Amino acid sequence: MSLIDTDNQDCDESVTSNPATTTPRRALVGALFDAANRAALEAALAGNVPNVIVVETSAADLAKIVARELSSSFRQARVVSIVASKKNGDADCIDQMLTTLGSGCHFLVVTHDPVGLLPGLVKVAADITIRLPRPDGAVMRSAVARLTGKAPPASMRQLDLGRLDADGLLAALRPGSSAAQCLGRLKKFSATVPVRSAAAQGPRIEDLPLVEPVRSWADGLIEQLRDVETGAAPAQSLRHAVLEGPPGTGKTLVAHAISSSSGWPLHVTSVGEWFATSDGNLGGVSRACRTFFDGLLAEERAIGFIDEIDALPSRAALKPEDLQWWSTCITLVLGEIDRVRRSGKPIQLVAATNFYSHLDRALVRPERLERQVSVHPPRTEAELAAVFRYHLQGALDDETISIVARLCADATPASIGSTVEAARAVARKAGRGMIREDLITAALPIDMRPPHELRQVAIHEAGHVVAAHVLGFSVASVSIMASGPAGGVTRMQDLPAAPDRKELEGLVMVHLGGRAADLVVGQGANAGAAEDLATATTMISDGICRFGLFGTLTQLDPAGSDLAEMIEGHLNRLLRRTVALIKPNAMVVTALADALLAGRILDQTQINQIVEASLQQIVRQKNATKTVSKVKLAEKPHG
Repeated sequence: MSLIDTDNQDCDESVTSNPATTTPRRALVGALFDAANRAALEAALAGNVPNVIVVETSAADLAKIVARELSSSFRQARVVSIVASKKNGDADCIDQMLTTLGSGCHFLVVTHDPVGLLPGLVKVAADITIRLPRPDGAVMRSAVARLTGKAPPASMRQLDLGRLDADGLLAALRPGSSAAQCLGRLKKFSATVPVRSAAAQGPRIEDLPLVEPVRSWADGLIEQLRDVETGAAPAQSLRHAVLEGPPGTGKTLVAHAISSSSGWPLHVTSVGEWFATSDGNLGGVSRACRTFFDGLLAEERAIGFIDEIDALPSRAALKPEDLQWWSTCITLVLGEIDRVRRSGKPIQLVAATNFYSHLDRALVRPERLERQVSVHPPRTEAELAAVFRYHLQGALDDETISIVARLCADATPASIGSTVEAARAVARKAGRGMIREDLITAALPIDMRPPHELRQVAIHEAGHVVAAHVLGFSVASVSIMASGPAGGVTRMQDLPAAPDRKELEGLVMVHLGGRAADLVVGQGANAGAAEDLATATTMISDGICRFGLFGTLTQLDPAGSDLAEMIEGHLNRLLRRTVALIKPNAMVVTALADALLAGRILDQTQINQIVEASLQQIVRQKNATKTVSKVKLAEKPHG
């Protein structure tokens, strides 16, 4: 069959085309039917009994082109294209079909989505369905031959035309051109036209520092997409999902990474985009929505990502004056999701929202966006460190990363990324690689406390560190960065899980080390020890009332007045012991405080270096005055 304009009044008339009369559109459509089932169409149109013929194309824009060409070639046949749902569309299409058949002519309906768009009666009445292939290199070789009368090189069959839509293909086919010129345009267009649907570029899921349950869901989805692609699982097994969580947690990045890992093309949209790319009226927004879903259904496989889907409100929360407009829009989206499901095509829908509770309940019911995947900020130091490590890409050591992660307990992945970029910019401006101070400065706000207050905090925290070292406990880090009501933070590690009395009293003395340093090195006791005293009181109370470590086995009520006196006695005794161990190490306290004022935070290595250097200085001073020959951190005094 050749598709050309004809004045013949027979519904099934067709003649052989030639280069002199063949248009680009006719050449393309004729090549598509050559690659499909031209003989079946010819047979259907040759009969005296009118037939219902469905022609399925690979894309909506191609359906319109095919319908126009069929309409001009067979003027006594009724040809319609259906590429979007319309109000009363089913009734209109059925009416057209019945009127056409009643007049004795054939009814041809062209669509890219017969399952989702055609009325049930039309689908049942269809005598034949012809599925046209996607216009690949082989199809376009045939189209060029039809247009020019000359066969292009056989190598054209391998030409990748995945970037070109129907308009791009027609723009390459020009009357009067040679086969070589048409081929040259196809190569040029396919190499320069932006990719409309391709797998996302960027990090893969396996590269991202994901929190649970995102890791479990994403890894499982990647495996499922591969199974669907290989035929090991049906497309109907895919379950659409909503990524929900606060801003800055990486929901959009996760969607792109899924595409990157799976190799499935990614189509991205948002409700806001439907408004921005249309006139903002219901019809325009609806068309923009349909265009997105049409693009998905035109793919062999695809991931559709709808960002900020909470812009589509819940009907339960709408005012009566807004309900009619939005209800129509919401119903359309629900119908489009159902159309994707009915199509049976391998399409995975993923949406994202900061406000899951705002979504319409019908949107997240089974068979729609049924999977709720919570994308929360990192909650543990290990999760925070993993995000820092991802962004730093080896620029700083793990110890630094662990320290900064502990200081950024409320950070989101987005804020961590911004922090690292700010630190990288400082290092770049200085003409060097990034150093720890760059990251700390970028991660933490400027401290507005006056110098004398900061020094007071530094002495207090240094007292905790010295007490811990004397008593044999390990300090992971110390900082003078405020954390809630605390002016600074000393972090311990490897503490006993079930301490005996000696260990319990040692831990209490570490907590009292800040007050002892205030008394020995600072300006005296101050309110900065409030949390330390509360913790120390609780520990002694538990040791007496719950653990039986102070000579009693009966669990006692800590509110008793005699017990309060007992706790006060133990705390005063332990504070005297702590002061006694701080005094000979006052120079170590001062050195640690000076270092904290300079750097705001010290890790374990830095602490050990400062302690060792201070001890050596103490030794030198003692030798100089010949009072002692050697000194070390004071032994734990006996109480």
